[in-house]
Formats: sequence, structure tokens, C-alpha cells
Amino acid sequence: MQTVLFAQIYSLQVIKNSTIIKMNYILLQYRFRNLGAWQLFLGGIRMKFENTGIEKLKADINRLDDVMQEYGLVRAGQWDYDRVTYDRKFELKEGIFYLRIQGFAAEGDVDTFKATIQLLTPLLGKHYYPHGVEYGEGENFPASLVTQCKKILENVAEEISQFAL
Repeated sequence: MQTVLFAQIYSLQVIKNSTIIKMNYILLQYRFRNLGAWQLFLGGIRMKFENTGIEKLKADINRLDDVMQEYGLVRAGQWDYDRVTYDRKFELKEGIFYLRIQGFAAEGDVDTFKATIQLLTPLLGKHYYPHGVEYGEGENFPASLVTQCKKILENVAEEISQFAL
């Protein structure tokens, strides 16, 4: 298997609270097994939910899909042969936010529904139209949202740990 990486650096100006903020971001394209998947990496601190226990869990993709769906975390089309992303959307007066749990296939292929998924540290991001979800430094997340996300992650971790490998 060969992985090829292409990168481009872009400059972006964002107006936030009447102040122009200049940011650089890198757009990377991974070509893996002849399929393209674009990912955007923004500089800065990410809102990570560390020490939830989720990042230590490996589970069968079919059971994982069921549990995530119970808590509003949807995989939909956000996967390729070796990666998955589960998102839950929150629409608040402060904006649109996404709780995101990503994972990769430790064994098997995602498209065959015969994969063991290693979960990663959950993230919380804010959506900005038309640029997408941002996890960067300076983002303000409502305390009630953070509390709600922690509770969801606690419940998800507890349930998955019952059948995790």
C-alpha cells in the first residue's frame, strides 16, 4: 500500500468581533488505495476531551455504529477504507457546534463492515460558513455545551467498554 501526500498552504482572513484575524491553514490530500480524502488542519489549540477513556477503546464497527447512533453521533458518509468519523450537531444561539469522535481500522476494512475500530480523542468544534468546522485557539464553547458533551462521552465510553476488545 502506498500513501501519497499533497499539501497546499492558504491564507485566510476571518472577521470576528469586528477584528480581522489572519490565519494560515494547510489543505492536505491523502491518496490511499487510489482514493482521495481531503482533510483540513488548522493551527492552534483543539478542544479535546482527554481522559474520557474513549481513546483506549477498540470495538467492532457494527456494534460501534449502533451505540453511536443511540447518542446522536452519526457516521453517515464520513468514512473511507480505514477511517471513520462520528459527528453530533448542536445548533445553539451562539452558533453551530459539532462533537466529533474519530477512529481508524486497527483490523479489517470499514467498507466491508468487518473492521475493528480504534477510537481517538473526541473533539468539539464550531462551524463557520463557508469554511467548515474550526477547532482553533480562541474558540469559545458554551459551558452548558461542554457539560452536555462530557456527559454524552461518559455514557458512550461506558457502553462501548462493555463489548470493547
